[in-house]
Amino acid sequence: KEYAQMLSKELSLEAYSVKDALSLLKEGETIIYLAYIRAGGLRYFNKVNRKFKIVAIGAVGMSLDSTQIKGIRKRHRINPSVGLFYMQGGYAPDRIKGCDKFAMSIVKKIIIKQLSKKQELTDIEKDALDLALNGGSRVNKEALTDIISFIKNRETA
Repeated sequence: KEYAQMLSKELSLEAYSVKDALSLLKEGETIIYLAYIRAGGLRYFNKVNRKFKIVAIGAVGMSLDSTQIKGIRKRHRINPSVGLFYMQGGYAPDRIKGCDKFAMSIVKKIIIKQLSKKQELTDIEKDALDLALNGGSRVNKEALTDIISFIKNRETA
């Protein structure tokens, strides 16, 4: 949500929740889609992709790095012409409910178990452990730089 608001302001575009977009926007409309990564895929991607023409995607995850991008492109069969960008988000344990809460409790245990075995942690691992244990936000405007450039270059092409 925070990235959508920042991107909306930067590009002077409306930002919609998936629910609102599906009911308010016309089929075939061109959109920029921002979604959080869940179980190696993008939340609601198939539903959104069936209705709209997606030109760029912001994939939001907990990790500091973007190693999941290739897998996401392959899993969802995202055309190479569609810009796909990773942005680190965060983890708010108090805002997660239902299946997501259960899934995150498992992910959290795995992260803690794997990292507690290591003698020394990298910065990425330290950050992952901190997020898993304490929650927090890593949202920052700089993470939008590439997707904004992609959209602006697309508009001038």
